[in-house]
Amino acid sequence: MPTERPTGRYMLINVFEQDEIRIAICNGDEVAGFFLERKAEEQLTGNIYRGRVENIVPSLQAAFVNIGEARNGFIHISDLIYPDGGYRGLIPKRKRKAPPADNRQMTIQEVLYEGQELLVQVTKEGIGQKGPALTTYLSLPGRYLVLMPALQRKGVSLRIEDEDTRSKLKDLLKTLAAKRDFGVIVRTAGSNVGIDAIKQDFRYLEALWEAIKRTVKASAAPALIYKESDLVLRAIRDIFTDDITACYIDEKTACSRVREFMRALMPSSVDRIKDFAERVPIFDHFKIEDQIASLAQRKIPLQRGAQLVIDQTEAMVTIDVNSGRLKEETFSETLLSTNLVAAKEIARQIRLRDLSGLIVIDFIDMDNPAHRKQLYDEFCRFMAEDKARKMMSPLSEFCVLELTRQRQRTGLARSLFQKCETCGGRGYIESVQTTTISILRKVRKGMSVPNAIKVEAAVHPHMSLIMLNAKRREVTRLEDFYGCGVVFVVDPTCTPEDVKVTAVLENGEKVVVS
Repeated sequence: MPTERPTGRYMLINVFEQDEIRIAICNGDEVAGFFLERKAEEQLTGNIYRGRVENIVPSLQAAFVNIGEARNGFIHISDLIYPDGGYRGLIPKRKRKAPPADNRQMTIQEVLYEGQELLVQVTKEGIGQKGPALTTYLSLPGRYLVLMPALQRKGVSLRIEDEDTRSKLKDLLKTLAAKRDFGVIVRTAGSNVGIDAIKQDFRYLEALWEAIKRTVKASAAPALIYKESDLVLRAIRDIFTDDITACYIDEKTACSRVREFMRALMPSSVDRIKDFAERVPIFDHFKIEDQIASLAQRKIPLQRGAQLVIDQTEAMVTIDVNSGRLKEETFSETLLSTNLVAAKEIARQIRLRDLSGLIVIDFIDMDNPAHRKQLYDEFCRFMAEDKARKMMSPLSEFCVLELTRQRQRTGLARSLFQKCETCGGRGYIESVQTTTISILRKVRKGMSVPNAIKVEAAVHPHMSLIMLNAKRREVTRLEDFYGCGVVFVVDPTCTPEDVKVTAVLENGEKVVVS
């Protein structure tokens, strides 16, 4: 019998293609969350290492730590527990200065020395030439709890707002971890579960920390001490909530592994894990593949011909609400309605694409202050579903909103795309007219080399045809003026904008012209 679309909220896990894991959270026929991980781009966030300080940068009050990966990690003094590292002799250290008596904050040079070993955890993936961000404040997430070995705090997630629930959970923690020298936080998922489930999660995390300590003592820096679970198990641990009616997995081994994981953490929910055995790819069967593909598009269509235009640069993300067929004289209620639709879709796209850093949103201009306030309030409500830390500025009178958002993982664009070798990431290439004029200038520069009798110009095949045909007259004019011949050499490795000019002298010597 064919697998039918479940009602309400459900999860789809696509692991059939072994090089890539894709997970979608759906509300009916709409994708509400999307996560992607590739084996070739293994994630480091959450991993714990025994690292060694390679060099200290006083100007940044930071240090670079060798963790045994391709790039050294980066740790700021604010992420250091000092003076003893917070783990009571787990890693032996050279004796350091005591904290200043005048409560002055210590400098990085007083806290660390080159060659020192640290127990660190990756908090953020490295991007480009940047290494991963590190902290010595370790945290071990379970299903309902987070264990923090170096801290003493025992508390409840701020997302659990009911005071009676918070009070009961705090009392439970006082009993559960009263004699333990580490901190524990109850996660949002722990607000509606029984005491036995929380106790079971606590025992699991306690055993995990003891195993980590044994591994630390038996290893030498740099070494991987604890590896975070892959995307499938992390999704089950962190995203699978009580309102998810079913989770379909398209590979039997992965499905069995998830069921085993569920029996340990959430035995009452094992029956919600479904083996998807259809021959059609899982995302196509549930008709969401087109929605996933649209996440790679620059333009997102909206109602009444309006659209979102999303552009990512190195420093920021800009999102423009393009009014399309809407005109300035359009009723203000229509402009508000379109902006509200755009606000909901923008919040969704930010989550799905994991857009981060500075994000600037240019809504359609509205003169009515009450409408601007309504738009801002609604956008804040839509963004409240996003778990990432964020800060938003007020909506300006020009309907421009700025926000900063924490990067939770490698952005979708960086996972799906690579920089275009032709345009270098600009998104544009030079026009034919611009390129031909540039080639002629560089050829002329080669001709001006003293004693040059010939110039060889290596160009893209298409540009070679243009120079030998449409620009033949200009080339001949240069040859007559300088008394120097030109030979266009076809070079398939050149982009349309490239030209490699070499001047051949009377004595046969060749001079490369920059």
